[in-house]
Amino acid sequence: MSKPRSQKAVTQDLCDLADRLTEVAITECDVTQWPGHGKSITEMDKQTRGDRYWAKQNATATILLVKNLHNLVSQRQAGQKDRLAANPTAASDDDILQQQVSQAERDSAEQIRKAMAKMAKH
Repeated sequence: MSKPRSQKAVTQDLCDLADRLTEVAITECDVTQWPGHGKSITEMDKQTRGDRYWAKQNATATILLVKNLHNLVSQRQAGQKDRLAANPTAASDDDILQQQVSQAERDSAEQIRKAMAKMAKH
């Protein structure tokens, strides 16, 4: 069983991903790179207008993804702070996760012990 990742590490990975996607969004939002740049809408053919539309949609979707990642990070950080503020002695997410893993390991060991005892009786 692989070791669970800490909540802090997961949050940092989400921040790093948002940073990388922000760079992508900056590139995608560069209107000079969109199809038909410098032309009026009447000068563009149907294919160019469609390609330009999808370039805009892709940029919008990337920005929305970055926004949602930042919201997720904020929620994770606020949740940790709120829980600790409400109960300063409360276990951290990492402690809770470690307790759950330890309990699952104990339960598994107990099931194996019972199965071995049952097999020994037969």
